[in-house]
Amino acid sequence: MTDSDSDNYEEYEEYDGSEDDYVEFADEPPRSSEPAPQVAPEIAAQMATAVKEQGNEKFKAGNYEGALSCYQVAVEHDSTNDVIHSNMAQCCLKLARWKDAEAQADKALHLSSGKNAKAWFRRAQARQNQDNLLNAFYDFKRASILLPADSSIKKAYRQLYTKLHTITPDWQERDTRSLDEHWQASENDKQHFVESQ
Repeated sequence: MTDSDSDNYEEYEEYDGSEDDYVEFADEPPRSSEPAPQVAPEIAAQMATAVKEQGNEKFKAGNYEGALSCYQVAVEHDSTNDVIHSNMAQCCLKLARWKDAEAQADKALHLSSGKNAKAWFRRAQARQNQDNLLNAFYDFKRASILLPADSSIKKAYRQLYTKLHTITPDWQERDTRSLDEHWQASENDKQHFVESQ
């Protein structure tokens, strides 16, 4: 380096890991080590929705880590929103984080009292990727009952059904809904289930 170069050179400081030097980018939600300030529930829900929408845009662009970060911030504002947890599960699936995907889908199911079909589907996918095939099958089944017209759920359900019969030819499907705390089917769902048998 010449003397003229040294005039334009700023000495490099080693990063000490503190948050003091953290730079936020315009397209990322603000990060803080402190919990979100207490605001009225309506305002918190609006803030969560706004950040969730940012996450949706990042997800559509294929930025799954960025989307997951947005959803994490959204959950800080509204931890009772099952859709945000379900979206987090989808990000984790895309990132091959099977256990995290299952945990987030489970949170979504808990918050929705078992009525979030996408959460059932995402938990099934996470379980299937962890070779928990039987539980994945029943999750696919629950998703198909709640969203009977969804072709991707039907396809995954049928494929796993065939796989289970290939692995264990004498396997018999059972109705285990009563064993899962998240399953609280409506009378219409129960009727559909009986008709599909």
